[in-house]
Amino acid sequence: MNTKISSFIKGKGKKGSMRYAELDLARGLAVFFMITYHMFYDLNYFGISSLNPNSGLLLYFGRFTAILFLLIAGISLTISASREDRSSNRWKFIEKFLKRGILILFCAGIVSLGTWIYLGTDGMVIFGILHLIGFSILLAPIYVRGKIVNLFFGLFILIVSPIVHNLNGPLYLLPLGIMPDNYYSVDYTPFIPWFAFILIGTSLGDVLYPSGEPCAYIQKLKLNLNPVLTFPGRHSLIIYLLHQPVLLILIALITGVTVAPG
Repeated sequence: MNTKISSFIKGKGKKGSMRYAELDLARGLAVFFMITYHMFYDLNYFGISSLNPNSGLLLYFGRFTAILFLLIAGISLTISASREDRSSNRWKFIEKFLKRGILILFCAGIVSLGTWIYLGTDGMVIFGILHLIGFSILLAPIYVRGKIVNLFFGLFILIVSPIVHNLNGPLYLLPLGIMPDNYYSVDYTPFIPWFAFILIGTSLGDVLYPSGEPCAYIQKLKLNLNPVLTFPGRHSLIIYLLHQPVLLILIALITGVTVAPG
């Protein structure tokens, strides 16, 4: 492997799969932003802070964080597809995404169960960001090699999303962005509009990581990151699952506020 490329790699996964430190760093920043936003959300929820996470700068900060996560997910899908052995059969290509998608959806189910236990049906996560990412990975074999088409389709979703959000419908249409009246969830990330950013991310991945390797511009950055900086990005899923319980415990210990379910 080119020495310039190898300088970007931090560690190996199964079967020699490589990770890029700059992507882990970006994902780690998204994790940090997510924890920061949820801290403000929790403080407001328990009446400790008057800062409203659903309006103003905090609202846009939360949306920016979600967009960053989804763009990185799209880029990662493109890299994963590019690295797939071209000699392998179609089923192995599909199986690769099925396994990952099912894992993410299992974790999404844990989030749904946990929020149902903690919040009941009023506020529980039915279709949050993990649900979106999980289903997007399952569907990846259909669109992941769409290149520039994905960019235009993503932009189209963003354009039509205001129309869709003005519609009301039954609960089973939640994944599409169509909600029942007075629906509320602490995390609602439907396909419209959020899938657009995964599609745009796949197009970015084709530009930034052609054939699954960094483009010349990224190679020239010559990043040499400390593993401590990339650790959150390498373990973002487990951090996502654990960060809210940890935040609730810290809030209870520091403020004395009761954070028990119900």
